[in-house]
Amino acid sequence: MAFERLLENPEKFRCGENYRATNIVFPVEFESKKYVIKKAGHLSSLANFYYALQDGLFYQTRGVGTSFERLQREAACLEKLAGCGAPSVFAHNEDTIIREFIEGTPFSNLSDLKRERALQEGFRSLRRIHYKDVIIGDAHVKNILLSGYDAYWMDFEGYFYDQEKPATTLKAIDVLKFIYSTYSETRDEKITLRAAEIARNHYEFNQNTVNLDLSALRLWFPTRIPLNGRLNKQIKKILLR
Repeated sequence: MAFERLLENPEKFRCGENYRATNIVFPVEFESKKYVIKKAGHLSSLANFYYALQDGLFYQTRGVGTSFERLQREAACLEKLAGCGAPSVFAHNEDTIIREFIEGTPFSNLSDLKRERALQEGFRSLRRIHYKDVIIGDAHVKNILLSGYDAYWMDFEGYFYDQEKPATTLKAIDVLKFIYSTYSETRDEKITLRAAEIARNHYEFNQNTVNLDLSALRLWFPTRIPLNGRLNKQIKKILLR
């Protein structure tokens, strides 16, 4: 197979430092092309336990799994998406993924103007991903990469332990994670309310789909939204109008 040598010894082809991630993620150059390697990191299981605890206060849905299980989950999602709103995957084994290298900028490093574009394109990509019945599971804005006029979702390790819930509910939780994570990432209420406005243009919400009455106190730990509840009420008003 074309990528066997790269899977066997990715370090040999490394062409850059590790990206900031809970697993081991770094760029490689193989046969004159750049790719990204993602390897399961043993310490990432501890980080994932923390994130599962955090999301337990959000919508009690994030599952706890080993870094190897989560990596296989990501590989399956990327194969199903085949480059739709996410990097293409070229090969993988039990602990390593070779995926497409995409030149772009993470949300935290964007100007205000480009953050607006990232939100618009991020929701468009999310809708395409959901159309293929893939749930991101950790639709945090930090997992978006803006490349030109396109936004790509880069992390599909998160998963929901309660897969018996309707797909519409799981997709709605993805959207809510996207909205609320803009606040934990920026502490800017205007950006978060703008994210809610854009989400409302792409999705319809009602209380039968997902509970929008979580208290600000409960949401503070996973999202850091103000405890006075005002922002939370504004988000709910936008989504249900």
